[in-house]
Amino acid sequence: MVTARVYYSRQAVFAIAHAASLLFALSPFDCWPLGFCAPLFLLLAADEQRDKGTRQILLGALLFSFATTAVTFGWIFATIWRYSAQNAVLSLALSVLYAVIFQLKFPLVFVMLRAGRLTLRQHAFAPLAVAAALALGDALAPELFPWSWGNGIAAQAHLRQLAAVGSVYLMSFFAALAASVFLCLWFKRREAFFAAVRAQRWSLTVLAATLAGAIVYRYIPAAESQVQPLRVAIVQTNIGAAASGKSSDADFASEAINRLFGQSAEALQLYAPVDLMLWPEAAMPFHSAAPDAANRDIYSVTFDGAVEYLRRRAGVAVIFHDMSKERSVLRSRLSARGAGGQLGRDYFKRRLVPWGEYLPFGSRRWFPEAGQFTAAAGSETEIDLALAERGGALRYGQLAAEVALVQQPQILRQRFEPPAAQRTLRIKPLLCYEALYPADARTGTADVIVNLASDAWFGDGIEGAQHASATMLRAVENGRPMLRAAMSGISFAVDYKGDDLAPRTGQGRPELLFAEVALATRKTPFARLGMVVFYALMLAALWPLIFYRLMLSNTEENK
Repeated sequence: MVTARVYYSRQAVFAIAHAASLLFALSPFDCWPLGFCAPLFLLLAADEQRDKGTRQILLGALLFSFATTAVTFGWIFATIWRYSAQNAVLSLALSVLYAVIFQLKFPLVFVMLRAGRLTLRQHAFAPLAVAAALALGDALAPELFPWSWGNGIAAQAHLRQLAAVGSVYLMSFFAALAASVFLCLWFKRREAFFAAVRAQRWSLTVLAATLAGAIVYRYIPAAESQVQPLRVAIVQTNIGAAASGKSSDADFASEAINRLFGQSAEALQLYAPVDLMLWPEAAMPFHSAAPDAANRDIYSVTFDGAVEYLRRRAGVAVIFHDMSKERSVLRSRLSARGAGGQLGRDYFKRRLVPWGEYLPFGSRRWFPEAGQFTAAAGSETEIDLALAERGGALRYGQLAAEVALVQQPQILRQRFEPPAAQRTLRIKPLLCYEALYPADARTGTADVIVNLASDAWFGDGIEGAQHASATMLRAVENGRPMLRAAMSGISFAVDYKGDDLAPRTGQGRPELLFAEVALATRKTPFARLGMVVFYALMLAALWPLIFYRLMLSNTEENK
C-alpha cells in the first residue's frame, strides 16, 4: 500500500511538472527550453512504470491527462462554461470527460513504451525508439484541440524549421530525443558516464545532425518572387463572443458592421495603397454578404455594400468570413472579392469544432450556444483572387460624402465599375480550427496561407496566444507566408520561416495590423510529401532497435 502511494505521488509530481513546463514553454511565455523538460518528466514517469501492471500505468496516464487539462489548458473549462450557458457542475463534468477522452496521447504513449519494452535503462538505441514512440503517439492520438510537444520549442526560430521537413510532430521527436539522451546519461552518471556516451553515440549523432540541419535550413534562401510585395491590412474588430441569441439583435449587428467598416476606412487612411484587406471570422456574425435568393433571410445589404465599396472605390481586394445558407443547411464560408467583374470563389469550412459549431450527439439543452453548421464536402482547397493596380488613398471628404452608398450596394454596382485585374494571388484558405491540422493546411502551390479566426469564446486569457503560435507553424511546414486575422486577437503576418513581418496584435481589443509581405516561398519536404516524411523518419528511428531484437532472437533460437 505504501509502495502504491509513493508510486502515485511521484506520478502526480511528474504530471504537474510536465504540465507546468509545457505551459511556460508555449506562448505567451515562450520559454522554449522548458519544451525539452515536458517530455523529460513524462519519460521519468514512464521509467517508474517498468515493473507496474496495466491498471497502474493507465492510472498514471490519467494523472497526466488531468494535470495537462487543468494546468496547461485551463481555458478549456472556461470555454465549456460559456458553451453550456454557465452550468458549473456540467462544465466540471465535461472537463473531466474531455481529459479522459481527448488527452489519449498519454495512455497511448505509456502503453506503447510498455508494449514495446522500451526503457532508457537498456539498449544503445533506446533513446531513438523512445522518442519515436512519443512522437507517434503525438501524431496518432485523436484530439479536440490539437497540441503537440513540438509546440513547446516553436518559439526557438531555428528549431521550428524542423516542421518544414516532417511537420510539428518531427519537432516533438527532437524534443523527446534530447530528453531521452539526457536521461540515459543521467541514469549512468554513477557508473560509467563516458561509457554511456559511447553507447549513445548514434543517438547523439542524430541529435547533433538534426540540430545542425535546423540551423542550416533556416538560412537557406527562398525562391524570390518576381512581383512586388503584397501590402496587407488586417482588421481586428473584437466585438466579443457572438452567442446565438444575438443573431436577431439589431444593435449588435449595427455595432459589428460599423466597427468593421470604420476600422477598414481608417486602415485606408493610414496605410494606402493597400492591395489586400482581411476581415476575421465572425466579424459580422450570422449574416451573408452574398446577394442571392438562397441567403435571403441572412443577407445583409450593409455587409455586401461595405465589401463592394472597398473593392470598387479603393481597389482593395477583401477576404472575409460570412454565412452561407441554402434551405436548412448553414455553412461557414471564407469569401474573397477582388478586381474584375467576378465576385470571386468561395471556400466552405470543412472541419468544424465539435460541440462548438455542431453537435455530434447530445442535447442542445446542454449546449444552448453551440452552432448548427454543416461541414462542407468537396470544397475548393485553394482559391484565386484577382488584385487591382494600386490606387491612392480615399480622401476623408470623399469617404464622408459616399458613406451612405454602403447601404445601397445595387447603386454602387451601377455607378462604379470594379477595377481591372492586374495579377492573381493564389490563396490557401483555413478557417479558424482548421489551421491546427498540418494535413489540412498542406499546399505546394499557394502564394500565401490565409487564416480567419475567432477566439472570442475563450476570453482574453492565454488561449489566443497558444492558438496563434500553433497555427504559425503551418507557414514553416509549407514554406509559405501566412496571414492570420483573428476577431479578438491574436492576428499576425509571418514569412515562410515563421518570422513576424510586423508586431502581432494584442488580445481583447480592436486593432489594425499592416504588413508588406514578400511572396517568397520555398519547396519544403512536408509540402511535397506531407506526413509520409514524418512516418518514414520514425520508422528509421525505430529500425535499429527492431533489428537488434531480431538479431538477438535469431541468436537465442540458434542456441
